[in-house]
Amino acid sequence: MPPISATGLSIQAILELNNLKAHASWIRDTLDLSIARDGPEAISVEDALYVDQYLRKLLQASISVQDIRLSRIHLALLEIAGGCTRWPPRLIERAESTIKQWETKFGPLNEIGTELLGPGGRLEGITVHEAHMEDLMVTWLKQGAKLLPCRARRWGDIGFTAGEYDTGEFVISSFVRAELTVI
Repeated sequence: MPPISATGLSIQAILELNNLKAHASWIRDTLDLSIARDGPEAISVEDALYVDQYLRKLLQASISVQDIRLSRIHLALLEIAGGCTRWPPRLIERAESTIKQWETKFGPLNEIGTELLGPGGRLEGITVHEAHMEDLMVTWLKQGAKLLPCRARRWGDIGFTAGEYDTGEFVISSFVRAELTVI
């Protein structure tokens, strides 16, 4: 289900940061997963028309690079127009035209990046001193975040080190295990 109704899809509504974030999340976390799994038939006609209309309005809108970075909408467009995509061809064309326009304006979208520690970033409120892996884990666990310690924490990590074996329980570093008992 789209973040806002098709009737509320004005250029002013598109430029609001929360709406940009909601659309980027909906495209990347919901639509792209179902299309990757089930093919272009997985997207309903209403959703396809909505995304097409949204991409048209996004192409017309004058958006800043800061809003693109904070909302991560460029990542959603790059997934639609990705190399091995299964999205419907018309939506790929719309995404590519938006990407082409933005790249002439701002440079390559891959180099825009995302805001992490600054205002509006994904890690806003975490100080630079807490930005270490163990500190972040403890902070999130104390806040009640649902984290699975067996998930990868860095690129290429599979959740355990060489020589360890799975005993049916999660493999957790001793530091995090000690902090979990304190909580």
